[in-house]
Amino acid sequence: MLKNNPQNIEIKKNYDREGYFSPLNIFSEDEIDHYINELNHIETFGSDNINSELRYKAHLVFPFLAQIVRNPKILDVIETILGPNLLVWGSGFFIKEPESKTFVSWHQDSNYWGLSHNDVTTAWVAFSKSNIESGCMKVIPGSHKLEIMIHNDKPNENNLLSRGQTIINLKHTDQTRNLILKKGQMSLHHIGIAHSSDPNTSNYRRTGFAIRYIPTYIRQTIGDIDSATLVRGSDKYNHFLNEPIPSKNFDQETNNFRMKMWENAKNYFLKK
Repeated sequence: MLKNNPQNIEIKKNYDREGYFSPLNIFSEDEIDHYINELNHIETFGSDNINSELRYKAHLVFPFLAQIVRNPKILDVIETILGPNLLVWGSGFFIKEPESKTFVSWHQDSNYWGLSHNDVTTAWVAFSKSNIESGCMKVIPGSHKLEIMIHNDKPNENNLLSRGQTIINLKHTDQTRNLILKKGQMSLHHIGIAHSSDPNTSNYRRTGFAIRYIPTYIRQTIGDIDSATLVRGSDKYNHFLNEPIPSKNFDQETNNFRMKMWENAKNYFLKK
C-alpha cells in the first residue's frame, strides 16, 4: 500500500536522484510543542550533555524520543525508501544556541559510520525553525552518487562533529541547497550526501533531532558489537543487539546499555 502511494513514489524518486528530500510535514504545532517541552524539562532537571554525549542513541534514555523514532508518519516515508523491515541505528540532537559559533563541517556520513551498505537514511526533525539565518543544513544534490571524498580530521571546539571530519576535495558547491524547515517539519538525507551547516546568527535556538534508519540486512563492520531498535517489520538477520526501551527519563538501565555500545562506537566516531 505504501509503495503505491503517489506522494511516496514521488518522494522516493526525488530522494534517489538528489540524495535528500525536504520538507515533509510530520508534527502538528501542538505535537512538536509537547516534545519541545519534554526537551526543556530534561535540560532543566538533569542534563547539560544533550548536545554532546547524549547525541549517541538518545532514544535509549528518554521515552519521548523512543516515541518519536517509532512515529508512523515518519516510518511510512522511511519504508518507502528503505523497505518494510526497519531498524533505528542512532539518534541525537544537533543544537545551536542563539548567536553561537557552532557549525558542522562539510562531510559524508558514509566515510566513518562503518555500516556495510549505503542504504541508510537520516530523518532530521525540526524542533525549531531552521533557516539560513539559524544555520540550517546544506547539501550538495547528487553527491551521494559520487565516490567517498577525501576527509581530514580538523578538530574544532565549535564543530558539532566528533572528530571535525571535513571534506578537503569538495566539488560542486555552486549547487548547494539549503534545507529550510518550519518547526515540526522533517528532511531526509542519504548517508553519502555531502552536507554541512553554518553558525546560528539568529537570536533564537536552532534545534534538530536526527534519526538514523537502516534496513535489517545492514551490519556493523567496525568493532565487536553494535545495537539497533526494530521499529517496523521483522528482522531475520539479527546483526545487531536488541535495544531496551526506556521507561522513564534518564533511565539508568537503558543508559548503561547505551554506554556499553558507546565503547565500541568510539572506534568509528572518535578514532581516525
